[in-house]
Amino acid sequence: GSDRARADAMALAVRIAAARDQAILSGGSLALQTAADGYRFEMRSEGQWVPADEPALRQRRWSPGVSLASPAASQRLRFDNAGLPDRALVLHL
Repeated sequence: GSDRARADAMALAVRIAAARDQAILSGGSLALQTAADGYRFEMRSEGQWVPADEPALRQRRWSPGVSLASPAASQRLRFDNAGLPDRALVLHL
């Protein structure tokens, strides 16, 4: 369990950095949307949040035996066009 959770946490960290970079390069907003069973990245398009189309930012599931602990099971962390997050987010796997 803990090795899988560590690997999932490292993969998420890499993808968060990619999302931040993408927000800067595109000049648009991106968001991380977490769920108990995984996470996805979304982008703003025509006033709505839609799934990100970059391969590195597509929806991912946690590894078998890994889940997101409550109360953080469903949260959104937004990155503005300067790559800055709207708040701190702590996730427990």
